[in-house]
Amino acid sequence: MTQDPTLLDTPAEAPFDNLTRLASALVGAPVSLISILDFENDRQFFKSMTGLEGPFAEARQTPLSHSFCQYVVGQNAPLVVTDAPNDPRVNDNLAIEDLDVVGYLGVPIHDPQDQPVGALCVIEPAPRAWSEQDLHYMKMLGACVTDAIRARNALRLASSLRDSEAMRNELREFTYAISHDLKSPANTMALLLSEIKHALPADQLPEDVADFLNMADETVERMRDLIEDILQFTRTIEAEPELQQVDLASLADEVCAALGTPLRESGAQLQVHPLPPVMGSETQLRILLQNLLDNAIKFRAEGRPATISITAEPGADGRRRLSVTDNGIGIAEEDFERVQKLFQRLHLRTEIPGSGIGLALCRRIAENHGAELILSSEIGRGTTASVDLYGVI
Repeated sequence: MTQDPTLLDTPAEAPFDNLTRLASALVGAPVSLISILDFENDRQFFKSMTGLEGPFAEARQTPLSHSFCQYVVGQNAPLVVTDAPNDPRVNDNLAIEDLDVVGYLGVPIHDPQDQPVGALCVIEPAPRAWSEQDLHYMKMLGACVTDAIRARNALRLASSLRDSEAMRNELREFTYAISHDLKSPANTMALLLSEIKHALPADQLPEDVADFLNMADETVERMRDLIEDILQFTRTIEAEPELQQVDLASLADEVCAALGTPLRESGAQLQVHPLPPVMGSETQLRILLQNLLDNAIKFRAEGRPATISITAEPGADGRRRLSVTDNGIGIAEEDFERVQKLFQRLHLRTEIPGSGIGLALCRRIAENHGAELILSSEIGRGTTASVDLYGVI
């Protein structure tokens, strides 16, 4: 029987926890679980749980003697149980007595190879006649869990490919996989939200369900932003830039115009100093400047006006040091290396939005130009990010 060891005994993750909370809220059930089956060790592991209490919740697992989800995986089909003690399919299952499972509705979830690995379920401690709408919502949410598993697998693949000798060839395939495996969960969730909003007018939604729907909307937008960031990163890794003369001054004007709204909303004072032409990839240098400016805006300090400057000072060997300097919150020196790694963040997304890709992308672009990303920073004083580019002879 198929199982996914990469999901077993792993910490809670927000994409899965959001889906169990949403399942519980949508169908009005007190308990919702994402169970991953481990047949070799006679257990089910709870990748996510909402509303479950007691020793099994603390252990995040039960033996299969306490699992209804094993039947979902075995049949690769939904299981609808109205009154478990009187249902001959499950009435000898110990979950009835030990976990108060009386009403149960579960749908299969799948790995990237489309094999069933577990179930998304909702549980009632009393008999319940589940509606067709309940089943419809659970099927849609089960598809979202499957998509989240595929997205998680794609991200793990991205991380493993970073230092691979065959990285460039494999990343061509990976970029295609991302376009499918990461866009799919966002599209599925967007479709589900659209259906829910049409079925339940805003003025009729309970407050907790409205909160979950707003949270789901934000999750979809974050996923879409993350997808674009990852695709941009993989394309940049793969690219062998053809160096040509780039008008840095015009490029900076374009980037500042593109970031006009966040610049205005932040109240940042931007100063662009004279910028000479350099040799480089115009596309990649545009991405570099945009990410560095975006970081300067996002990581501004509270209580004082944000100031940002763009300079290009003469450097060694005829190079020009392109720098973006801000007076933001700063980065501790011991974190310089960490913030340049893929998916590494120093702040929660609830505090400062972002994917943890921006500086990793800037670092790669610098390397593509035979340079490195140089950070100079002081906590509470601000940061300067620089790249030494070839000047025009």
